[in-house]
Amino acid sequence: MEHRTSNKSLRKNRFQSLAVAAVCIGALFCIIALPGVAAAHPPKEVALSYDPPSGNLQVKIVHSSPFPNNHYIERVEIRVNGKVQNVLDYQNQPDKPSFAYTYRIKAAAGDTLEAKVICNIYGSKTGRLTIPK
Repeated sequence: MEHRTSNKSLRKNRFQSLAVAAVCIGALFCIIALPGVAAAHPPKEVALSYDPPSGNLQVKIVHSSPFPNNHYIERVEIRVNGKVQNVLDYQNQPDKPSFAYTYRIKAAAGDTLEAKVICNIYGSKTGRLTIPK
């Protein structure tokens, strides 16, 4: 009888050890992963400039990231007068806090240009520019 009790006891102890290990691994994962999410932030600034002769729209973005391959501007949506003209997806961003992308856009005097800049982890910001007449 004692032999059976000790086998049950060993199995119970083994199960408890595995459960404790699983909880510890889960807690360690949260400790490692959550600071990155907590440090995530939306783009700080989006400024637009447009050159009518060339048709180039420059979108200047301020979004600092110590890990530009993991926390970056994932998408830029370009609109002209509220209509989507272009959607561009990215897998990383330059390693500078301030950078610019240039896009070829057809626009005329009086048009309103918008660029919505979206962070891959948290938040977005939209810049607007009305082309002078």
